Amino acid sequence: MVAPHTFTPNQLALLQDAVLAGLAFDVQETPAVWLGAAAPAAASAAPAAATLAAMAAAAAAPVAPYGAPVLPKATLVAATAAAPVAVSAPAASVWDVWHQGATGGVVVVVSAATPPTVAAATLLQNILRAVGLAAAPLAFVGLQGSPDKASQPAAKQKLLAAVQALQAQQVLVLGQGVLGALVGKPLGVEGWQAAPQALGLPRLGVTYPLELLLAKPLFKSLAWQHLQRWQQLEA
Repeated sequence: MVAPHTFTPNQLALLQDAVLAGLAFDVQETPAVWLGAAAPAAASAAPAAATLAAMAAAAAAPVAPYGAPVLPKATLVAATAAAPVAVSAPAASVWDVWHQGATGGVVVVVSAATPPTVAAATLLQNILRAVGLAAAPLAFVGLQGSPDKASQPAAKQKLLAAVQALQAQQVLVLGQGVLGALVGKPLGVEGWQAAPQALGLPRLGVTYPLELLLAKPLFKSLAWQHLQRWQQLEA
């Protein structure tokens, strides 16, 4: 049997995006490869002859009557008397919000520890030029790390405060990671496009992260539709 793939909530949101947008995966790729999920473990090699002999011996061993203890009584007493194993509490999620740039213009909200790389920044400049915003003051707000459920309200408030501090006239959110932090639950870009929420931000647009657009160009046509809707919003 083929081992199932394990997806993170953000990967599931991205997979939902692809389905809602009617995108098809390349025939040479599985969705797990395409989304960067961990591949299933390779099938183990055939068991050695000694292992097969041990399995056969175990199968031929007499079966204890129904209700009889599987382990000797002394072993069971010792096991139940053993000291309980301490279970450590889950570590608190580590996250932070940063911002930088000019005030009174376009604020781009990203999931990253730093502003975009050179290639991503070039793509962003091309995007802003295409929608007539090349001359607008530009600033960034970034979410570093992944807030857990208990931290989501604080992360949302900190993100909103950073955008407001920059006196944003227009806001562009890039990617489902920071979008989910603003909404309070995992939400894909296409899911947001189907039912937009203002979130208290001026002229809010949402599209895919720059890194995804660079790695998977087929998303660019969808991003262009998102940007056109963004610029059609009333001031």
